[in-house]
This record gives sequence, C-alpha cells and structure tokens, in this order.
Amino acid sequence: MSQENYERIEHNTHLYHKLLHDWHKSVFTNPPILKILGNYYSLKFEREKAISYFKRALQVNRNCLTAWTLMGHEYVELKNTHAAVVAYKRALGKSFFEGIKEYICVS
Repeated sequence: MSQENYERIEHNTHLYHKLLHDWHKSVFTNPPILKILGNYYSLKFEREKAISYFKRALQVNRNCLTAWTLMGHEYVELKNTHAAVVAYKRALGKSFFEGIKEYICVS
C-alpha cells in the first residue's frame, strides 16, 4: 500500500470517529430521540433499558412530561407501583398549559 493510500485511510478514519462522536453527543442530549429509543425498547419488552432512556431524557430536561409518563408506564409493566406513582405525580405536577413547548420537550 502506498503512503498516499495509507494517509487517505487514516484521514477517513479520523473523520469517521469525529462523525460518530458528534452523533453520539447529539443523541444523548436530545430528549425526543431518547424517548424514541425508550419506546423502541418498550416495544421489545426491555423495560429496564426503556426506563434508562427515559431517565436520560429527564437528565437533559426535568420538565419533560412525556418522559415522566412513559417511565411511569414502564414501571407499571414491571409491577413497581411506587415508582410508577412517583413518575405519574411528577408528570401531573406540571401543568399541561405551561406550554406545548415543554410538553413535547423542545428546547
């Protein structure tokens, strides 16, 4: 392999890692994407993994009402009534009329 080919591969590898890093950073700081991932795992009956994504969404935006609600649903499925009630109370404690912007977790 020539030096030019090696340098091209090295450059492309660097770009790939940068792109992957940027994607990873954007995914884990974006509540709507985190909720989608949580719903995905919920549909696969992977309740604990779904909850972990809803918790990540809440780390980014504690006022994300849908994440609280969805997490409550997962706790119900796991028969963890106490945690479900806590999640639902957090969701209901915020007024829906505070604005649709907060409801759908848009920054």
